[in-house]
Amino acid sequence: MKFLSLLFFLFLANISQAQILKKLKDKVKNRAKYEVENAKYEAKQKARQTARNELEGIKADFDSTDIDYAILVSDNAGLFGVKGKGSFGAKFLRLGGIAKSMYRDFDLDDEENANLNLQMGQSAYAMGRFVFAEKRYNAAKYYFERSGRTGELNYLKTIAGLGLLYTNTSRFQLANEYTDKALQLRTNRLGANSMAVASSLNNYAVLHYNLGLYNEAEKEFEQSVNIIKQNNQQATMPYAIVLNNKAMLFQTMGNYEAAIKLLNDVLQLIDQLPQSKSNNELKFLSNMGLLYQQMNQYSKAESIYQQLDKKLANNSVEKATMLNNYAVLLMLMKQDEKVESMLQQSADIFKSTLGESSPAYAKVISDLGNFYRYKKRYDDATPLLQQALQIREQTLGVDHPMYVQSQEDEALLLWKKNDLAAAIPLYKTVMQKTIDFINNYFAPMSDAEKTKYWDLLSPRFQRFYNFALDAQSTDQSILQDLFAYRVATKGILLNSAEKISKEILHSQDQQLVSDYINWIDHKEQLARLYVYSKKDLEEQNV
Repeated sequence: MKFLSLLFFLFLANISQAQILKKLKDKVKNRAKYEVENAKYEAKQKARQTARNELEGIKADFDSTDIDYAILVSDNAGLFGVKGKGSFGAKFLRLGGIAKSMYRDFDLDDEENANLNLQMGQSAYAMGRFVFAEKRYNAAKYYFERSGRTGELNYLKTIAGLGLLYTNTSRFQLANEYTDKALQLRTNRLGANSMAVASSLNNYAVLHYNLGLYNEAEKEFEQSVNIIKQNNQQATMPYAIVLNNKAMLFQTMGNYEAAIKLLNDVLQLIDQLPQSKSNNELKFLSNMGLLYQQMNQYSKAESIYQQLDKKLANNSVEKATMLNNYAVLLMLMKQDEKVESMLQQSADIFKSTLGESSPAYAKVISDLGNFYRYKKRYDDATPLLQQALQIREQTLGVDHPMYVQSQEDEALLLWKKNDLAAAIPLYKTVMQKTIDFINNYFAPMSDAEKTKYWDLLSPRFQRFYNFALDAQSTDQSILQDLFAYRVATKGILLNSAEKISKEILHSQDQQLVSDYINWIDHKEQLARLYVYSKKDLEEQNV
């Protein structure tokens, strides 16, 4: 009996020891597991914080206007990046690394996912990395909406960012959808007079400018300017940007004096502002160069292009835009030796940076095609002008002024190739669209604006008149079109002249009225003298 009891106690002792050992092992294992999990957690927290800090650092390299404001440059020939764009390669790669590790290494809720994706989208957009930026913006949009955070300011920035990106990548239907949504959200959330609304109005105006809706664009630029003034923000980069954009609209409408005045104001303002991380000053200077070029002040334009050539990074969109404008200037100056190589270099840069569907690429190959036409290299000109026409049809639409310009380029080439049968219907389409455009946009213009815009359009009518005289043997009806267009355009100009005459005669300025009447008398006298024969003039001692 004692022996059995001893065995029992020994058995219990062994069980207890085994349990104790097991418990000790479990405790060690759990402790190790805890330490591993804790280490993983701390590593993830550290990685998250490192990512946050890196994103803040990357974003700090950019001026906020690079992300928030659309900027028109040189007849919208191309998109400008930010200062030192070539140095952002490593930082862009780091953005890609952060994006890959977010879902693998971080424990993020929807809010943080949304905000980090927004930051990456903004930085990538400022670098000109539009494909990556679009993915990040859309990811941010998804997480904001899934978590019901559509009232947050960062959600509004996400929608506005997508609108701006789609404008700059020429996807105008999407651009209109998101730009309009951003404007409505900001108006409802922040009030109609907030600076965010001023930004959205500016971006909407740039979109409408790109679509050829110039009346709408001018109205929205003016609204944006007024809001900035109401907020006492005239001494800021946003104010300079909106004035620059308004100047580019005036430039497109042929009102060069108003455009040059605005750009001078912009450059003076820039000199007074703290140094910016963007290269907006170079953008504004480029616009000034193009204006001088269009005003036939070639030496001033060339001086600006030479300055830009030294400051702009090679293989950048900025460089491509400058080369395009400089090449056209050299053509105007009859200095053709470098034109072809400059346009080809510009086209190569646009192709590699913005792609072959970009309006900027269409512009430069159109200029190259027209250069070949001028040099009578018609076989070289044909594919380039046709490609430019197709790009503009797809990105801008068939009613856009630049598409109509491409149609005229094609008609002129067919004329030079003596293919009048193909040129006639195309040129008639061009002229009818031009008349329609005048009818749509002349009505709200002032008489002074109409005169400026007519100065811009009149060379097209003169080219058509020359074409019609040459083509009448192929199609007699073209002379009727010529006469109809002369009557239509004369009516436009006479209507403007009549309004000006009434304003002068009904003004309270007696000296102005007297000078105007004297001018009319002199004009009538000259008209009478004009019909006299040489003998009559000699007899009257004139």
